[in-house]
Amino acid sequence: MKPKSYFVIFTCLLLGGFTSIGQQVFWKKMVDKESLGNTISMTKAKNFIIGGIDYTDNKTLIASYDKNGNKVFDPKLCNSCNVNPEIIFSTELADRRLLFLTRAFYIFVTDSAGIQSDTAINIKSKLPSSGSILNALYRNDELIILSYYKINSKLYGNVLSRINTTSLKIISQQVSQDSSVRYAIAFTPDSSMIEYLSNKDMITIRKTNALSQIVWIKTLGIANFSFNDFIVTTDQKILILGNITTQKTLYQFITSAILIALNENADSLWKKVFSPVPIYPDENFSIILRRIRETHEGDFVLVGANIITNLGADVNIVKVNANGQLIWEKLVNIKQEGGSEGSDFLFDDDQNIIITGSAGLADYTGPERAFILKLSNPLTNSINQSSDLSMVYPNPCSEELTIEFENHIIPEKIELYTIDGTYVKTIPATSPKLILNTNDLASGLYFCKFFTKQKQLVKKFFKL
Repeated sequence: MKPKSYFVIFTCLLLGGFTSIGQQVFWKKMVDKESLGNTISMTKAKNFIIGGIDYTDNKTLIASYDKNGNKVFDPKLCNSCNVNPEIIFSTELADRRLLFLTRAFYIFVTDSAGIQSDTAINIKSKLPSSGSILNALYRNDELIILSYYKINSKLYGNVLSRINTTSLKIISQQVSQDSSVRYAIAFTPDSSMIEYLSNKDMITIRKTNALSQIVWIKTLGIANFSFNDFIVTTDQKILILGNITTQKTLYQFITSAILIALNENADSLWKKVFSPVPIYPDENFSIILRRIRETHEGDFVLVGANIITNLGADVNIVKVNANGQLIWEKLVNIKQEGGSEGSDFLFDDDQNIIITGSAGLADYTGPERAFILKLSNPLTNSINQSSDLSMVYPNPCSEELTIEFENHIIPEKIELYTIDGTYVKTIPATSPKLILNTNDLASGLYFCKFFTKQKQLVKKFFKL
């Protein structure tokens, strides 16, 4: 079996742009149960609440940690949520109770210690037929839930439910039928609703005002697109996050993440594609970014995973600016030789990134455990990808690596680091063209850090 550790790293960090040096993992914790972490929210007491599922007892999972990663209370269960109990949404209410929504349409609340305070209610009986929850959000003391049901092979029904979070009573349920499914909703500052719809390879964005009147409808054609998330930014841009899968060979599929930016009228602004670099023909490579959030500075952070089928996955965190340019990216391995994926995240008051998800065996055959980790969120990276280096080749390399500098630049010194920032050695620099012997390096991704009089530069390479 090929070592997992460097394959996933290699696929992510050849995206170009900035390096992953500078992002610090403050702490990471794993829940002491076979479990999955789906959602994360922060309380007014600055504690973090994980919602998911406890596989051991097939019950809902609620766990809490403080800002230093200390356990606030042991994992709790919702005893009355017996059918499909997986939590898919959580939030703290105005009165500091915690509200949770399960995949089977159960809603229940707890106190700040995770103790269930009311009997769980189920809104499924009020819906036209069985279906699935697609999207939920908490707004103006209301829980707004978007769900759908299938009428026939060509027609779907959507239900927009509004729940009073004080009484846990249904305020209204708006039923609509369409050939496309509304997958997600978001609100603008003027209370207009932006709806994401999809029908095969067509992406449709629709805006309705507070009176449910259609303002505009825009359509994009993107082949093989699968939806993950979308947001409306503070300046009313619309960002859509998803994946595109292509078949490279008979046995190999490559999945790339794609971020699409539209203006407030849904006109195209830019697209950013995050593609893995498959270095072996017999494995499937994927970059899947599941969630996007806007920072206070107007940049965007995306969280998901880098996956190589049967070899494992690492949590992948990417930061881009308002124009889609890569600022930095970071891979975090939660469990050695395992598969780790980020499901949801938020920013704390210091704009650090708090992520939840699950970690298990590389081939996903064994038990998973929910995790939480805290990661720093620098505004920029301290080291820029070099614009003064013309070539680094061959990349990947086997025995030698050649580096050629433009403008006859000779760096003052060169330092070599592993992917996790561990210093390896200093390399003498005597001319604008250097040939490095790499026979003594273990297989994996490395950074060459170049020191010039003006700045520090970096190039990355992969040793086979």
